[in-house]
Amino acid sequence: MLSINDSVQPLSKFDDDPAVIYALDSRLCLVYHNAAWNRFAIENGAPDLADDTLIGRDALELVALPLQRFYLQGFARVLRELRPWEHVYECSDPGKYRKFHMQVLPLERSALLVVNSLVAEADILPEKHAALEEYAGSGGIVTMCCHCRRTLRAAKAKSVWDWVPEFVAQMPARCSHGLCPTCLAYHYPAMDVRELGR
Repeated sequence: MLSINDSVQPLSKFDDDPAVIYALDSRLCLVYHNAAWNRFAIENGAPDLADDTLIGRDALELVALPLQRFYLQGFARVLRELRPWEHVYECSDPGKYRKFHMQVLPLERSALLVVNSLVAEADILPEKHAALEEYAGSGGIVTMCCHCRRTLRAAKAKSVWDWVPEFVAQMPARCSHGLCPTCLAYHYPAMDVRELGR
């Protein structure tokens, strides 16, 4: 079994791996991330996440609020059972559809190794331009799914979620994150909608 202690098998052997790889200690604080983490952060408009200042920080702080409990439960299960956990998720941008496979592996000393491998990527055809007022709800807040990044139309009675490339490219100034019904049902079937405060 790997260890976060470099004298056993150093995590640095993952430095050049193309998958986004990071390690968490038993408190779920970030103790390592590879170069692919930095590239991914920069390519997706988050250069502030592409340096070593995050080491020691609670990894769940970097996860959208509606998903924190889901990841906490998954990580805790791996730490408790010492068995891998896998999850497939989407992380697209305005021009590319991307699907990732996450594998969470137990390490020695109650730590975790998280490997995010790209499994599918395709160009997205441009869609119609969206008017902000079509999506801004009360107080001018736009709600985007933290999983697939689709945007909730302001007329919430129908609960229609659209792919709006320009909102993914540049998030509206007043934006909140939620989970669309499709992502909730497909990716998190065990989660109760009431847990999300709906």
